[in-house]
Amino acid sequence: MPPPVFTADVIQGALYALFFQRVSPRIAHQKLLKMTGEEKMTVEQVEKCFEEFAREEPEEVEEPVQKLEPTLETILQILGPKVVAQHMDVRSRLVFRKTNKTNRVLMDNSQHYINQLSLQLQENVFLEISTDDGFSVMNQFVDEGFVRDHNDVMKLVQTQSRQESFQILVADLKTIFVNPKLVIGTLRLEDCSQNRRTVARYAWSAIDKLLQVETLDFNSLKNPRDLKKIIGFMDPSTLRALKVAHPEDRLSNSPEFDKLDFVFKDGLYETPQWKALKKLKIDRVQEYMNVICDHWSHLDYLNIGMSIKGMGHGRRYENMHDEVIELRDKLLENPNLNQYKIRLYPMPRAFEEEIMRTIRTHNTRLMDPKYAYFEYPNHPGKYLYMRVEDSIIWFQGPKFVEDVEEEVYY
Repeated sequence: MPPPVFTADVIQGALYALFFQRVSPRIAHQKLLKMTGEEKMTVEQVEKCFEEFAREEPEEVEEPVQKLEPTLETILQILGPKVVAQHMDVRSRLVFRKTNKTNRVLMDNSQHYINQLSLQLQENVFLEISTDDGFSVMNQFVDEGFVRDHNDVMKLVQTQSRQESFQILVADLKTIFVNPKLVIGTLRLEDCSQNRRTVARYAWSAIDKLLQVETLDFNSLKNPRDLKKIIGFMDPSTLRALKVAHPEDRLSNSPEFDKLDFVFKDGLYETPQWKALKKLKIDRVQEYMNVICDHWSHLDYLNIGMSIKGMGHGRRYENMHDEVIELRDKLLENPNLNQYKIRLYPMPRAFEEEIMRTIRTHNTRLMDPKYAYFEYPNHPGKYLYMRVEDSIIWFQGPKFVEDVEEEVYY
């Protein structure tokens, strides 16, 4: 189908429909911009057009003038199905694709951007699929199968086994993931259950190709191997950010590291997805500082709470000072650095004093004795700031912006 031609008559008809919907000229201008992809009229021209509509008196005709109703059929005729499909939310797309085979093919192959898609598995009781635009499907497991709650309508789906229920729910996800032109801003996986089946398994069972995801928000540490597997389904050309947390972290602010600590599994650092990452945030992780230097220094943004892997089993802080300085030197190779913020648990006083002595030898101008700055060797005029305080090692690069909320960066 050729692209829609937005003639003056078509634009006039679209504005006429918006006028009778009591849409303001400014909103009408925005909708027109989305429909056409370019500015056909200014806000002032739309306002003038609305004023003319308001002044017009019905012509004296024998038959009443038929008003242009803003129905889906009218919009499809004016803009064409492909343009309309790009502006549909998840709920509308799922309904529209059920109307006939042609529309199903259209929905499964048209541009679609979901800002946030969340999958939550709660105590082996329910699986919820939701988006930030209001779409939500709650599936509660019962002996007979599962009860689906969608748009406040509840329906019992009878199955012979939990495996059959699993297959049906995976099929539901596939209707969203099947579109090769789908892009997801944030894919959030949250798992609060104790059973063997994980929310990540629901996700990867529904993916049969690389999924275009910009940020993977992983709240499912029941099985750390899940992260390596699910990240393997992400398209490295799109994936830029990874957030890792444990659901129970929301219930406690304790800095103590225990069985909930996250430990990266072997092989993850060699994946193209890991190497493509630019941003990483982890609340609880065990790792060596030299591993961070070797495998994490390509990141532009890092915010982690870290315990030292193997502490109390022969691993000491004797090399930590040199490893931190080595990390600093690595970061001086990245002029696009935002920040590296490492909350170290525990940070012995001796180590803090040692690293502070090193900082003071470079602090010749700054008034704050806990700060030091280093000029980028290959980028004159750009500086890396370093601070050690309150168990935090903090590097701030040229792209660091003070007072910007961490969540905004994601």
